[in-house]
Amino acid sequence: MNVGIICEYNPFHLGHRKQIVRIREDFGADTGVVCAMSGNFVQRGHPAIFDKMRRAEAAVRCGADLVVELPAPVCLSSAEGFAMGGVSILSRLCDGLCFGAETTDAEALSAAAQALLSEDFSPLLRERLASGKSFPAARQAALTAMGLPGSLLETPNNILAVEYCKAILAQGSPMKPLPIRREGSYHAQTPDAANPSASSLRLQLEQGADISPYLPQAAVRCFENAPMHTLKAGQRAVLYRLRTMTEAEFAALPFGSEG
Repeated sequence: MNVGIICEYNPFHLGHRKQIVRIREDFGADTGVVCAMSGNFVQRGHPAIFDKMRRAEAAVRCGADLVVELPAPVCLSSAEGFAMGGVSILSRLCDGLCFGAETTDAEALSAAAQALLSEDFSPLLRERLASGKSFPAARQAALTAMGLPGSLLETPNNILAVEYCKAILAQGSPMKPLPIRREGSYHAQTPDAANPSASSLRLQLEQGADISPYLPQAAVRCFENAPMHTLKAGQRAVLYRLRTMTEAEFAALPFGSEG
């Protein structure tokens, strides 16, 4: 059996290794682990803190069998596009897709995904958008109107989990969704020893702190003396471009429907 993980490993930490270990505990020591990982840019629109080759090496040294790259247009897409791209790649290689979520009920996540794909959902969503709700709030309200818990779409990992299930259903993928509980806070600013967040580790790195206690030793060696990359290096160029864009150029950007 091969199990896929859609990931960014920005950077690879103890929580990521725990997921790989958990997969083999649940499905057998001979389970293949295939990671579809963001390249040098990640979904939040920033450059990855370490380059893709070092992050891929860390994953392999910490238990992954294969790391394939998510193309940049997928990485820089919406949650839906990110999930669609990752599922499309891993469906050719894997029997299951493992992801962390606040909700570990695969049936509930799949039911929400099926609702979002149904013909009844779009009119309900449009009504709530027309009433002035933001897209995330309108989506939650529309799901609730269909008799399902809109709260499933409140937290970042659940949102991505539902998108993974949507992509599996929409593509007719043979992969089974395999949610495991996401421990720790996704956006925590201070790293937790057992379940550090990647956000907190990037902040620590930018402040010059030592993050090695939160990384497997094999990953520490991969990142040792590695150059770090942040958006600050390109900040002037990005701001210049934004300040000189016309209204028509902004309107032509993908995925911009509000404001």
